[in-house]
Amino acid sequence: DARGEAQLGGQLAVAFRIQRTGKVSGVRVEAPAYLIDHGLLACVRGVVQPLSFPLSSKAQIVTYPFTLN
Repeated sequence: DARGEAQLGGQLAVAFRIQRTGKVSGVRVEAPAYLIDHGLLACVRGVVQPLSFPLSSKAQIVTYPFTLN
């Protein structure tokens, strides 16, 4: 929805921290400004924040790169 009718291409990266408890804390999105300005960050946070992972001995930062075509 954030893209609207705009024809965008490029790179997008979603990064987030997984706490030792398995909960996500902090979500960062690197994307074209147009997408950020039109709600992409809130959308991604809504999907990533509720994720749950197995317990771990240390926190981890995960980054997923995407290519927009």
